[in-house]
Amino acid sequence: MDDIYPLSPVQQGMLFHSLLDPESGVYTEQVVLRVAGPLDRDAFARGWAEVARAHPVLRSSVVWEGVPEPLYVVHHDAPVPLADLDWRERDAEAELAAYLAADLHAGFTFDHAPLWRLALARTGPDEWLFIWTHHHMLLDGWSAAAVLDQVLDVHDAVAAGDDIVIEPARPFRDYIAWLRDRDPAEADAYWRRVLAGVTAPTPLGVDTGQDGTEGDLSGRGYGAADRTIDRTTTARIAAFARARRVTLNTALQAAWARLLARYARVDDVVFGVTVAGRPAELEGADAITGCFINTLPVRVTVPGDATVGEWVARIQDDALDLHRFEHSALVRIHEQSEVPPGAPLFESILVFENYPVRTDDAPGRLQVELHQTFERTNYPITLAAAPGDELSLRLYYERDRIPDDRAARLLEHVEHVLEQMASRPESRVADIDPVGPAERLTLLAWGRASKPFGRDDRHIWRSSRPNGPTIADLVEAAASAHPDDPAVVFGDDVVSYAELDRRANRLAHLLAERGAGPDVVCALLCERSVDLIVAHLAVAKCGAAYLPLDLEAPPARLRYVLDDAGARLLVLQDHLEGAALGGRPLPDECEVVRLDRDRPAIDGRSATAPIRDVDPHHLAYVIYTSGSTGTPKGVAVTQANVVALLSRIPPLEPGRCRVLHASSVAFDVTTFELWWPLVTGGTCVLHPPGPVSAESVSTVVEDQRVDVAWLTAALFNVAVDEAWPGLARLRWLLSGGEALSVAHVRRGQQQYPDVRLVDGYGPTETTTFATTYDIPAGFAGPTVPIGRPAGGNTAYVVGPDGRLCPIGVTGELWVGGGGVARGYHARPGLTASRFVPDPFASEPGARAYRTGDLARWRDDGVLEFVGRLDHQVKVRGYRVECGEIEAALMDDDRIREAAVVAHGESASRRLVAYIAPRAGGVPPAPTSLRDRLRSRLPEYMVPSDYVVLDQLPLTPSGKIDRAALPAPERSREIVDVVYERPASPLERLLAGIYGEVLEVGAVGRDDDLFDLGGHSLTATQVASRLRVLFGPEVELRDVFEATTVRALAERVGARVGDAAAHEIAETVLEVEELSDDELRAMLADLEDDDV
Repeated sequence: MDDIYPLSPVQQGMLFHSLLDPESGVYTEQVVLRVAGPLDRDAFARGWAEVARAHPVLRSSVVWEGVPEPLYVVHHDAPVPLADLDWRERDAEAELAAYLAADLHAGFTFDHAPLWRLALARTGPDEWLFIWTHHHMLLDGWSAAAVLDQVLDVHDAVAAGDDIVIEPARPFRDYIAWLRDRDPAEADAYWRRVLAGVTAPTPLGVDTGQDGTEGDLSGRGYGAADRTIDRTTTARIAAFARARRVTLNTALQAAWARLLARYARVDDVVFGVTVAGRPAELEGADAITGCFINTLPVRVTVPGDATVGEWVARIQDDALDLHRFEHSALVRIHEQSEVPPGAPLFESILVFENYPVRTDDAPGRLQVELHQTFERTNYPITLAAAPGDELSLRLYYERDRIPDDRAARLLEHVEHVLEQMASRPESRVADIDPVGPAERLTLLAWGRASKPFGRDDRHIWRSSRPNGPTIADLVEAAASAHPDDPAVVFGDDVVSYAELDRRANRLAHLLAERGAGPDVVCALLCERSVDLIVAHLAVAKCGAAYLPLDLEAPPARLRYVLDDAGARLLVLQDHLEGAALGGRPLPDECEVVRLDRDRPAIDGRSATAPIRDVDPHHLAYVIYTSGSTGTPKGVAVTQANVVALLSRIPPLEPGRCRVLHASSVAFDVTTFELWWPLVTGGTCVLHPPGPVSAESVSTVVEDQRVDVAWLTAALFNVAVDEAWPGLARLRWLLSGGEALSVAHVRRGQQQYPDVRLVDGYGPTETTTFATTYDIPAGFAGPTVPIGRPAGGNTAYVVGPDGRLCPIGVTGELWVGGGGVARGYHARPGLTASRFVPDPFASEPGARAYRTGDLARWRDDGVLEFVGRLDHQVKVRGYRVECGEIEAALMDDDRIREAAVVAHGESASRRLVAYIAPRAGGVPPAPTSLRDRLRSRLPEYMVPSDYVVLDQLPLTPSGKIDRAALPAPERSREIVDVVYERPASPLERLLAGIYGEVLEVGAVGRDDDLFDLGGHSLTATQVASRLRVLFGPEVELRDVFEATTVRALAERVGARVGDAAAHEIAETVLEVEELSDDELRAMLADLEDDDV
């Protein structure tokens, strides 16, 4: 060997990732060139041999085992690994793809030189494909281009019989010596200032896609997409950069920052950039062959009001400051930030490839043209840009994060942002939008539903009122058309439309006499019964607004609701009064109508409809929902809102339908269950009072020949698990309230093949259904979408700046159209913040409701529910959408319900999964759940703890009550491995370290660190303790690779020697057993002995 010297920090990082995932091909560069002309194979091989002799890095291997730090070993000689291939009679591109996949999979043996290999594939008489594979830690792009130039020069000289001339250059070890001589103090201060307040990597904000496919370019689900910006646009971008006195690289960074900010819904972003890293003060640095390139974080604030020109100038100034510290090691930079260990500083990097290129086209010389390149980094996204007459963009990406069509659209967004910046430099940064005209038209078209069903073709929607019909108008029209048909069925009690109309008219007259009228609130306290339906219709007939009271709510909450709503009347069933109100006095202004005691007075009123002076924009009802402050808030819904809901639900044909009413009266789906059958001439079938179960629903459906039913997602899961046969006779089964389980949907379709299954989404504030998804037979998607806006509604996915999010990018769902409620009762401030002017509507005065739900558009124009803005949590520096984890859990057909929440603070914060198994089923073991989730989710999204409950607690509306979930207890019971005591002092010591770091009890010798709830941060903490005890011989990868106590003990013994390891362990255990007094005495003895 000729020399030995350390790797740079960047090279150590590349080596680490290559060793951590050796089959991934990470940091293996594959360069494919088209070669034409008089290629002399022997002269070509000679060129590589001569250039390798001139540059030590090309004769180097890497030693990393058994040494304090990885070392370059420069060999005196190294072979030229050149393979000869003949593809002249084959499909060259297909052969190339197969070769690259196999070549990437082969990887490198790092302690064998050289860390590069070559192949010449002949494709024609004087045409070749030249494939050069090398590890990136050997060469950066500048050096690779220079090496190739020198090889071609030697080839030409040898072929022509001329002398070989290679200019001497300093060895790369000189740079390593220069680098190690730097004082890090100033750089540390700089990075602390730049990264102050950065606590997590900027999320990518793009959706996940399909898994990697076999045989792709990388062989491991890592893809590449290309886009070339035409000459005219490239010239405009270059002119913009020159006019603003910034580099093209800076302009590209600005465009990426703007795009990342829109994707991630933030205005402060951090991403990586590559810098040349060749210090000007190191003489001859430009001629040194090696890997100088460095990856550094760039932090960019994306101001809304600054002009584009001003903004890019600031970015350029920041880049000049960064230039002084571009030699900084990324691992040390990370230490200066507030991002927790184990989490990356950034998830995307930008590479500007401005390298010298051979342009000599003299006759007789080889013509060399770049065909393609491929390199995988350890980042999910790498955007590479190559300047020229046409700016070339290449995106490398992990396919399990971004599908191919999303990658192509991302490059379109980059180009569109660059084009806008260049053509509108005086525009505000906030006005630079990645969504181009064509994509915007698509998003608007998807967000606007077709016209409402039936409004123009069913007579019941016609009205003499100038602003359209009211609820009572529609029911009366149905009663006139079908007077003898059954309107309500309650057990054996069948009430015709005519009878229902008469009873409601009598009660309406009484209510009107006692003050009921437009926008007057009448509270209803009734269990499911004919009286409940009569009371609802009576309130509608006198033009008032009904306030349904939850029978399960405590008296104090009911009193609060009555007070807050300003209820003038309370209509109740006599037997409910005492228990429901708990003896609490009613508000002074609230008069009580008791349906039993006041029956004579009610029956004495007229059976004809009262004259009502009501407009569709008067209130229909007020329903209270839980508030984020803990105080319930009333949603004020108008007559027009309800009519809009009813008009956008398609009629069932043939014949009229029987609809089940089983929901809590205080749940807004009652609006559908009650009014839809009554305005279409159908029948409202009442579930008996009391609890609702899957069995009871099945029984009612079967006994009463129900056609349509709504079930909460939780009840639907139970019904499928228990396979109740009655549901098979349904024509429609609607479900929602929370994300539907894919596994249950699939099984439900198998059990009930003739039932039309619909996912219905809609907050109370948008009147029950805002979007619907008619689930196709044989559904096989990863999540159940919430579909498209229902007729007459609009739905838009919007960023924090109020602009449309690109396709596939997560944003807040805004719902507009006729279902948007008036607002929150008596809360103008809250109403103004959530009910906003609709910027996408063509009608003046239109409003939209900001749902607080996160959603994204799929490529087929269907909406996917992602989670809640207020369910987003941050764990170990990562932003996590719990809804995504819940969807992955629910894909297991053994699980009926699932919820994920974050517990703990700071570094101890962890994800906890709560699951309820299928009825009578055995819950999956935590280890199998973890393994399943790890195959679908990043490690930081895999819950640490799993709590099994018979049933998850629910709110009155049937949604999971997250606040009522019990706190988890940490123990080794989350590991489904038989406990075996540690067998040696070393194993006992390691088990103790596991237990302390993970905060669990006794740890067995076969317990796995990650199955016990560990993650990258805790693994780092374990490794840190081991290195303190056993020295630097123990490496971080040991903890990742040998994850059980038994395996790690063997690994530590192999590192430091079994005898030494056990001696250290025994000593530490003995010290741990000493009392404080004994420990002080021992330390004093050591001081006396000068130890």
